[in-house]
Amino acid sequence: MLQGSFFIVNCDLFMSENRELSKDEYKKLITVANKQGKAKISMIIQTICATGNRVGETITLSILPKTWIFDIDGTLLKHNGYKIDGHDTLLDGVKEYIAGIPEQDYILLLTSRTEEFRDMTISFLRDNGIRYDQILFNIPMGERIVVNDRKPSGIEMAFVVNSDRDRPDLPVIKREL
Repeated sequence: MLQGSFFIVNCDLFMSENRELSKDEYKKLITVANKQGKAKISMIIQTICATGNRVGETITLSILPKTWIFDIDGTLLKHNGYKIDGHDTLLDGVKEYIAGIPEQDYILLLTSRTEEFRDMTISFLRDNGIRYDQILFNIPMGERIVVNDRKPSGIEMAFVVNSDRDRPDLPVIKREL
């Protein structure tokens, strides 16, 4: 019998209230799906809502070491705070979240900041105890595209989390065999 172990990276367990589905919105979705003859959609919505978990709240992954890729501005630090305020500001929950990432995991930070801000950025991250293995500057501002293969066992090897700027919805990670 296989035995697995898991742990959860600490972060806020729930999305902000303005992004949660209200009871009235839930009822309306069910009613519309049923009226349109989309019984399967209605059942899926009811099943997801019945779990008490929010979609994207917990991601279950293998126990293999991970590669974490974080954009800096708007995800870890206030977007363009270094330009607007003259200094960086760490976003709420980021320090604790990064601290919860296991040491064997690799953390890559990306930023479109130019080289002139390298020393200031690195000093801020160090002074605030933000661990990372590598940081890349001068990255294009466009979309980040990750392409990876799927393991023969079926393990998905790439996941993406998009969050609103300066409001990181960092996922809870559950690792199991």
